[in-house]
Amino acid sequence: MRKSSIIKWIVLPLVMAAVMFGVEVCCQLPLLRLKAEEKGDIVLDMSTFQHETAAEEEEESYEDDAEEESEDDTAITLSGEGDLLTIPYTGYVHELTLYGTTSSGQYYNVTCVMEDGSTYTVRSAYLESLNEDSIILDRQVIGLVVEFSMWDVTLTGATIHNGFCLNWNRMLLTGLSAACLYLLIVFRKAFGKKQELAFLTVALCMGLFLSIGLPTNTSLTFDDQTHSSRIFLLSTWPNTVTTGDAYLLDSLSWSLNVESTALHRLDTQRDEAALFRAMSTKSEDIEDVPTEVHWSFSDVGYLAPALGAKLGRMLGLPFPVQLILARVFNMLFYVLVSYAAVKKLQRFKMTMACVALYPGAMYQACVLSYDSTGTALCFLGLALVMDAIMDRKTRLTWQRALGIALCFVLGSLTKIVYIPMLLLTLLLPASKFDTKAQKVGFKVMMVVLTVAVVGAMAISVAGGSVALQDTKSDVADTAGQFAFIFGHPLTYLEYFFTTVFGNFQFYFIDTVRTLWGYAGECTGFLSWLHLGLAAFTAFTDNEESLNQQLDWKKRLAMLIFAGMSIGMVFTTLYVAFSPVGVNDFGGVQARYFLPVMPLLLMLLSPEGIKNRMNRQGWTLAFSILNLMVLGWMSYTLVCCQYFL
Repeated sequence: MRKSSIIKWIVLPLVMAAVMFGVEVCCQLPLLRLKAEEKGDIVLDMSTFQHETAAEEEEESYEDDAEEESEDDTAITLSGEGDLLTIPYTGYVHELTLYGTTSSGQYYNVTCVMEDGSTYTVRSAYLESLNEDSIILDRQVIGLVVEFSMWDVTLTGATIHNGFCLNWNRMLLTGLSAACLYLLIVFRKAFGKKQELAFLTVALCMGLFLSIGLPTNTSLTFDDQTHSSRIFLLSTWPNTVTTGDAYLLDSLSWSLNVESTALHRLDTQRDEAALFRAMSTKSEDIEDVPTEVHWSFSDVGYLAPALGAKLGRMLGLPFPVQLILARVFNMLFYVLVSYAAVKKLQRFKMTMACVALYPGAMYQACVLSYDSTGTALCFLGLALVMDAIMDRKTRLTWQRALGIALCFVLGSLTKIVYIPMLLLTLLLPASKFDTKAQKVGFKVMMVVLTVAVVGAMAISVAGGSVALQDTKSDVADTAGQFAFIFGHPLTYLEYFFTTVFGNFQFYFIDTVRTLWGYAGECTGFLSWLHLGLAAFTAFTDNEESLNQQLDWKKRLAMLIFAGMSIGMVFTTLYVAFSPVGVNDFGGVQARYFLPVMPLLLMLLSPEGIKNRMNRQGWTLAFSILNLMVLGWMSYTLVCCQYFL
């Protein structure tokens, strides 16, 4: 390695440290400027708190209660809405922590009373499993008023935190973002020649933040608790943990739905630390119980995260760290397989990189979900087959043929709806084969394999021997729905096309790119910027020197095969979720269309538009824009919601 390259790598940690601590100091300047007596942790004297009830008929009993509280100031019981607790504190309040017990999770309001008489109210969720909650106020106050929503809460203490405390989550984001930007600029020449390395840099930096920086609990995205329980079941096999809050995390979900708004329970670092302690304690009380594990096809999507959780368990790491390792391994599998897909392509390299860096796709890879495994395998299968279709000079080797089949078959084990893309092999030109018989035999085999997989699943579901994945609807009738579809095919097709075209923008343009499960969605300028980047990449991903073209017949066939997978998504969920014969497709989500998005974008690339941009500059701009979108979404939807 040259001396200049060594120096560049030595400078990297210095840049990261400077950015991390520089940003942190700037963000916490208000705390650094506080008076000495207001800094640090201030334990409040509960004997000075004023407890008021709203019920007039209980005034007499309240007086008795007040007398009792004056004798014992270690606990105060609030009885729901209208029951107020006034804290007579004057000064700056950065963070307030309440300690106490409650029988069920609920929300509470803290109203800050300012010197000018105005008020400011902040709402937070109180998690019964933790017996404490912290809330960020960042206000100069002359008093605080606390009101809980419904259930009895017995408060045993309250503390104000005004000390300088490093926000490690924010530091992780700024450090990784700075490292990514530094690498993209310093090694821009190498990345211009090998664009897959630029993709790998952005994907790994942002993937590491999301997989480590998201809260260590479930319900971050759809079906999290189902996926997490299966992952830890597989990771502990053959001595399997059967149930328990520490593994299913049912009582530790991350939000409450209040007035159509998701209220985050883990909105501060102290809440996250309390959850860490609670999960670690609960996991110690659960013993290994020998349990028979029945293998399912969809378990292919759980192998990577299960391996991560298994590693953490073998090393004796706390349960929350096991969960983080599961997410990291899930992310690494997605990023590395997608990297292979980008690398294998000659034309459409940046198109594949763009879809693989979709915020929605990256988020799925960084939570506990099997979707990202299927998506990554389909990406690689698409890359192998599309490169073979456009490269007419190189023969089709048995290794590539086997790789194409395995990628689509394994990718379809998580969701069978992607198997029609295996039919793309029908577009392979005759020049890929030694003889006509070899060509016919190979293509017939691919058709038979596709039909066999789809047919076996349809027969199993119709016969009731196999349940559709993620079936949750109580009103669905699988056999009845199949009978309706086959008995009224034209009516069903009308439902299907009306839904697809009526919701095309929602499914295929907006939500598929920028939805992060329950954490929220990117909208506005940033979403439009990302959409423009994806469209520009698709339209210009065509280098003259490659001489790789797609005629209209191949494009039509690609559209048909993509449409078959899309149709299977709608049909599968129609059977699994919707009442018989209705024109509603319950359960369809845009994330299901991620595996076919590269194919749809490839269709948009016209032959007449050539990309004559400087490859080095274009790769740098493309990577920085993706970094900016992912970084800003990480800041607003993660750092600003959870680790305050």
